[in-house]
Amino acid sequence: MVEHHKVNKWEELTPSEFVAAVRERPVAYVPLGLLEWHGEHLPLGTDMLKIYGIVLEVAKRTGGVVLPPTFYGRPGYGSFAGTMVFSEKLVYDLLTELYGQLEKCGFKVIVVLTGHYGPIQVDLVKKTAADYMARSKIKIIAQPEYEGIDPPPADHAGKWETSFGMALYPHLVHMEKFSPGVCPVHRYGDEWVSYPRDEQTDWVWREDLRQTSSAAMGAEMIQRIADRVAGLVSAALAEVEAGV
Repeated sequence: MVEHHKVNKWEELTPSEFVAAVRERPVAYVPLGLLEWHGEHLPLGTDMLKIYGIVLEVAKRTGGVVLPPTFYGRPGYGSFAGTMVFSEKLVYDLLTELYGQLEKCGFKVIVVLTGHYGPIQVDLVKKTAADYMARSKIKIIAQPEYEGIDPPPADHAGKWETSFGMALYPHLVHMEKFSPGVCPVHRYGDEWVSYPRDEQTDWVWREDLRQTSSAAMGAEMIQRIADRVAGLVSAALAEVEAGV
């Protein structure tokens, strides 16, 4: 049976509530996403909406404090409508300074979950964590939400992200706008291309997501992910308490 803790959203706490929450459970959750094209059936904030929902589920199991959503990240279909991507230096510096601020506030474990994928993003997120931990005793768990799940529930606006959307924010999922085959894309020009192989033409859906996606599938996977990450957090807290 899942243990339920109060979910503390940083921006909703008073100062005394914040201090008490950190003392009780010194775990900070950093949900990372991107504003990015996800087809006509999903919102531009899919990566963040998905990971924020997952983070809240983890926090129910572990306690701690959840930071507001962060929409800064690396590519990214940079030339597609509604997508914003940022430089490696900016994202590296942003996360590194954020870790310093969280350590200042008394957190001992930081959980950085990125709902935006690709090695450019994931490798950078992991590098920032490793570099910071090399000079600090703080524990940082940094990974995409699918890591450690077999098979990994990872795609770009495919059956998994669509199912997560159906489970977490059904009012924002518009399957009536989906049809298999070519999906026209409004583009900003070649100078904004992040992935030359994928951004020169319109998108093509090769499966019917109306048949392969479901809210039930998304909800079940969210619970699996939340259980796994909660286990990682418990292990990290145990190491902190043991002085490891």
